[in-house]
Amino acid sequence: MGASVGVDDSDREELLKEWEKAIKENVMDRRVRHIITGNLLQAFSDFKGKLVSYTTKDGETKKGILMPENWIPEEHVGDKVVVPIAKALTIIKSLSNGAAIFTNNDIGIFKHGDQYKIIVPASRQKGGEIYLDKDILELVDNSNFEKVSDKMVAMLNHKKIEPFVEILQTKFSSAVTLTTFQFDIIKDEKQKRISTRKKIVLPSKKETSEQDDELLRIYELEAEALALELELETA
Repeated sequence: MGASVGVDDSDREELLKEWEKAIKENVMDRRVRHIITGNLLQAFSDFKGKLVSYTTKDGETKKGILMPENWIPEEHVGDKVVVPIAKALTIIKSLSNGAAIFTNNDIGIFKHGDQYKIIVPASRQKGGEIYLDKDILELVDNSNFEKVSDKMVAMLNHKKIEPFVEILQTKFSSAVTLTTFQFDIIKDEKQKRISTRKKIVLPSKKETSEQDDELLRIYELEAEALALELELETA
């Protein structure tokens, strides 16, 4: 009111009309807003918003990140590139303390001092293949993941990040999403070729001999059964 002391009556009336219009626009029942869903832990590292619960048209209640009113998706999610995790090894090694990168199969890799904190869902269906994998358990501290809320967490020495990434690539075909800036850093790197084929191991002579003996025993039993069947038919 003090700031509008010098405003003419005609201008004041116009100002009041505009004020009423602005109020009505801000109390509308419906408005377009954007909510980030999916892997919220990963989304929080890329987007700044408010964690909310929302109801879908099917009546389901879910959680998501509500973005500001002026948030435009095309300006924030259009510069992403998905690459195999082995290709992103340089980016993972250069993460700053507290920064993280996430895979397409819900594995979070956080830089934690001179270590990495590995976080996966506690659900066996979503994270069990990771936190129960014997090769991964050999790499993480104490050979164990600990349950923290709805996550399984393990610490990994920074010197073991390369074999860890190789396992994620070869056994789980993990991939990560990079910004175009991050991708430009690694696109010309010569990547060490990692084969996903399992090595064919020929049986030893001992194993072959045992297999032959077992096969011979089966044939002998079949012959005895056939002879017994013939005797019963002629009896």
